[in-house]
Amino acid sequence: MTSYIENTETPFTDLVGDETFNDDLKAFFTGGRYNYTQEEMDELGPEQLANDFVEHMRFQSLNEGTAAKDLLYVLRDYRTDPSMSNPEQKGRQFVPQYPGDVPKRYEDYEMPDGTIKKRWISNLEETRGRDERYALGQQAFGRLITAFDNSPEGGTGAMETGGDYLRAFATSPSTIFTAATFGFGVGSKAAAVLASKGTQVAIRASIAKQMRSNVAHKIIKDGLKKKLFKSAAVAGGQSFLMEGALGASSSLARNETRRQVVEGYEYGPSDVVKDTMIDGTVGATLGSLFGLMGARSNNKMSEIIFDQVRNGEKLRRASLKTANATIKAADPTVLNKTVDDVVEIFGMLQAKQKGNKLDPLDPDFVAQGDGIRSLILTGKPNKYVASTLSVETVRGIAAASLDMKKALKLKPNQRITAAIAEAIERGDLITPDIVAIKKKYSLSNEQFSYIFLSDLSRAGKVLQTGSMISKALTNIEVLAQEGISSISGLDAAEVFTDVGGEVTEALSKSRRSKTAEAFGQVDSLRIAFMTSQLGTTSANVGTGVFNTLVDISDNFWKSTIRAAKGEVMPDGTVKRRWIGGTLSTLRGMSLNRAEAAVVKDLMLDESPLAFRELFYETVKGMDVSGSNSLLPKVGRILNTLNIATDSVFKEAALYSGLDRRLRELNDPNLGSNLQEFLTRTKPDGSNMKLSDLPEGVMDYAIDAAQRFTFQKGFKKDKSLFGHGARGLQSLHHKVPFLVSVGMDTPFPRYIANHLEYAHDYSGIGIITGGIEKLDELVGGLSNTRTSTLVGGDVNKTMLDRTSRTLTGAMLTMGGYGLAVEKEGKVDFDKLVATTKTEVDISRMAGPWAINLLLGDLIYRFQHGLPMNKTVTKENALEILGGVPDLSSGVFELEAKLVSNIFKSIEAGTATPQLEKNLGDIIATFTYPATFARDLAGQVNYQSAGNPYTRDMKPSETTGERNMLEDILHSNLLKNQATRFFTDTPMFSYTQSWAAGKSKGFDFKLYTPFNPNPVGSWNPMTKSFGAVEEPPSSLIQQEMTLLGLQDYRMFGDKQQPNPSVQYQTRYFLSQKMPNLFKAWKTTHRLDLDGETYGGRTYDELGNDYEKKRNALENFINETIREEAELVTSMFDDILQQPENKKKVVGYVRNQYELQGALFHRAYGSLDKIVQFYPNQFEGAKTSKEYIENAGSIVDEINRRQRIMAFIPKYDFKKDMKLGTTRQRYD
Repeated sequence: MTSYIENTETPFTDLVGDETFNDDLKAFFTGGRYNYTQEEMDELGPEQLANDFVEHMRFQSLNEGTAAKDLLYVLRDYRTDPSMSNPEQKGRQFVPQYPGDVPKRYEDYEMPDGTIKKRWISNLEETRGRDERYALGQQAFGRLITAFDNSPEGGTGAMETGGDYLRAFATSPSTIFTAATFGFGVGSKAAAVLASKGTQVAIRASIAKQMRSNVAHKIIKDGLKKKLFKSAAVAGGQSFLMEGALGASSSLARNETRRQVVEGYEYGPSDVVKDTMIDGTVGATLGSLFGLMGARSNNKMSEIIFDQVRNGEKLRRASLKTANATIKAADPTVLNKTVDDVVEIFGMLQAKQKGNKLDPLDPDFVAQGDGIRSLILTGKPNKYVASTLSVETVRGIAAASLDMKKALKLKPNQRITAAIAEAIERGDLITPDIVAIKKKYSLSNEQFSYIFLSDLSRAGKVLQTGSMISKALTNIEVLAQEGISSISGLDAAEVFTDVGGEVTEALSKSRRSKTAEAFGQVDSLRIAFMTSQLGTTSANVGTGVFNTLVDISDNFWKSTIRAAKGEVMPDGTVKRRWIGGTLSTLRGMSLNRAEAAVVKDLMLDESPLAFRELFYETVKGMDVSGSNSLLPKVGRILNTLNIATDSVFKEAALYSGLDRRLRELNDPNLGSNLQEFLTRTKPDGSNMKLSDLPEGVMDYAIDAAQRFTFQKGFKKDKSLFGHGARGLQSLHHKVPFLVSVGMDTPFPRYIANHLEYAHDYSGIGIITGGIEKLDELVGGLSNTRTSTLVGGDVNKTMLDRTSRTLTGAMLTMGGYGLAVEKEGKVDFDKLVATTKTEVDISRMAGPWAINLLLGDLIYRFQHGLPMNKTVTKENALEILGGVPDLSSGVFELEAKLVSNIFKSIEAGTATPQLEKNLGDIIATFTYPATFARDLAGQVNYQSAGNPYTRDMKPSETTGERNMLEDILHSNLLKNQATRFFTDTPMFSYTQSWAAGKSKGFDFKLYTPFNPNPVGSWNPMTKSFGAVEEPPSSLIQQEMTLLGLQDYRMFGDKQQPNPSVQYQTRYFLSQKMPNLFKAWKTTHRLDLDGETYGGRTYDELGNDYEKKRNALENFINETIREEAELVTSMFDDILQQPENKKKVVGYVRNQYELQGALFHRAYGSLDKIVQFYPNQFEGAKTSKEYIENAGSIVDEINRRQRIMAFIPKYDFKKDMKLGTTRQRYD
């Protein structure tokens, strides 16, 4: 009879009549890749399973994620046992004995003390059954692939075929990444954007330069179009290479999958090259398309900028003429002082832009100053003046400064800022005069504010004291609050702190020593490494996409409330209207990207300081050095992709902030939206500038952009929370490692934003008695603004808070819906995929994980499930901490590292906790290596999984070292520090196998409750921002349901000896899930019926309290018995002289543990040696006695001998006889 795999005429789905085909479908879908249950198989039937397999193969062909997962699936070897001791060969796998009626086989076993115990023999059949099922699934996969490749078609119809391929392409990681950033993705899409990004640089300056050279307008436009559309062709070529490389990787995965499971399948370079060419051609087409779209957007942007420059040319010339006249008529003495101030301030701004410190003796600085001075006095540009400094801006600021001094009638040595502050205090109406001077020279708010910076710079030379400088900064803050200066006192202090100078010298508290500066740069690099992974970028993009949806919801509710409530007009009537702008952020990334780019360009032109703060400084939140030297530069280079994607969301959020505020204002002079504002002309013929916006509008938009990307600095937040957030950030920059390591908070700015989001969307305010009540506690103690603002944040209105609360309620309902699907058996921050694997979305969920937790808690409360307070508290703290695995320190009163240092000093030796802390700090410098490790694990299953880092084979000096020696020789520290390196047999970084198939590969970390190594299930998913984990075993689901955490049930406290712990972990991982299945259905929990009524675990039903106690007892007893068995196994080997050295690690660890206990009670183990001198060859110390060993076996014997005398030691007798130096033998 012909096998179904030889079919070449029948569509694949028509093979369902073949019994072998149906069996293979069942084997594959239950064999580890999909993990369907028998009930699901029966419900779906062979026809649907065949359809599902066809869909799977179509996904494999277009979706690189599916191809990579398939490869790792077939590479998992379920036919070999990776443990140190093959349990089947040893015959020593036992499980605890329980009374009851579970069928079991017994075996007598002699314990170390000579007693005989009966134990269950390990149910190897069940373990082998799972492995065999998975192996059969792999074999069935190979036959089904062969049949699919041989079949003429899938047999699902054209419509379904097209839908499958479309969904496969749409859900591929590269496509999702591209769509999420609206073009800034990988492959073809990245090339398109990268090719066009360069064209956006200095377009305004280029247009202005050509216009001033009298180049015809048509020639300027045609040149721009040619340059912009050329980027499409460049994108096509670049994307061919990028997509071709991605296609080659996918082709290798697909072909290698077939080679592993299809008998006789071979492939060569030509097969890979063919797929590479196909994918590269598709990529070139898509890249050209995306490039063309980007070019059109850029062309639209250049058209708007062209019109703005052309329309403003007349005003520019008039302003320049006015400035020239003012400078020409100025008093020479006053003019010279003003020029000096302007020269210094522009030198300072240039230094800040380059990330350098201000050095008045630097020849380049002197030459640039001479150039600026010449520019002001003669009006002619020169080579020493940076291209970003226009003639009209430099001369305009100088002229405006002269006018200000004249209008204010300054006293001798009086500063402009001081004079204005005094005028404001007197109540003089000075603002209109200042506004008139600003408009006279066409200066933006920030450009005009440079006058106040130059004023402060001059004050630094005169005042020389911190208190006087602080007063000068206070004056600038007063001007900022009155809307006269766009630069606050805090902004000014930061500028001078960054570049140095006399002001910084006076404010000595803000300066750091050279040593502190060096440590700051190292800390900056370490933190930058922590965010350099592709997974971080993917998670940020995922959070940004979700934030876009949240933003849409927020503004929908705002518009709805406004339309329903209306607004009171000046005549007392109530006007109801739909404001619009709900989709503004989305449009800023897509349809209105050109306008968003124009806003960014205008901001760069008018407010370079604010521009840098938004697009550069806040992105460097990880940089605590403020330096432009090598180490911080390396960190920024490694985060290039983060910075690029961050910019996409910032541009869109800045656009939407302005667009929505203009819609709210609905001022006909400004336009009803941003698009109208950018094209509207003023009476003088020039276009609107950002400086023409009403006070607070631009600040609102910048705040929106920073908030959207979790980078608010809380500079204008006067609440206690705002003060605390700023204080922590300041401390983070001033004292390297204190906040990032000591407080375990490397990203204080992000965490502050994260906390604010969690507060806004969790409904905390309502739960605690309303938003106003909550604000009295944490937000509004210093609020003096209008009643429509609650708290210290001037950009957060009651309407904002209400809309976010409503959105949060919707998100919580969504979290509840997910909890209903998971029935409390899967963690709140995980999704269950169609393959039954679990996807951890905590990184992408960000602050909205609080809504998932609330939804889960509501479900638990509604269904009477246990509400473990400890677990709930830990989950909440991890969410509020903002960074999974790095967040706990935010809420701890003591720093873990410092605490462990003191504990180690007290113990006289480095504790494992301290060694682990130090290893973690070093490991952060190796974060960039995680991508290579995950990639290696995806293509080689033996490389997949987290390493076991506790020291199973410590050195010969273990237990005999001081604290410093412990740290220098610590294998735990080394293992912890190198755990992110690629697991390869070529190099052994952590503990690795010495023989067998796994020789050279790491020992893997296992949880006792799942047979798969931790982190081994499709490790490349970490680079997609959401980590895929294996399906929870039945016992894990039950533990989650009842609020039991695996790390609390088994860890270092339960088994401190690493050698015993590792073996126990592995043995339990292979047997406990299956043991639980039998135990829960047939084991009578008590025979007398007093506690459980003689029922089985399943018969307890919904009595969750009893079930929790029973399960906890079962786990504890199983672990205790297994650890006891493993210990016995090691002790047995110690009785075999020929094998004794194989367990040297076990003995050394036992010696160290017992020595630590003895030290706590009595002191050093030297007391044992000295108390029984004749028993230890006259050695004076335990270290001396052990060092005299002639071999490893001799060393083991000596350690055992010392340990044997520990129970005999009589402390009281030792103290009593100590004066006569008598000792007992």
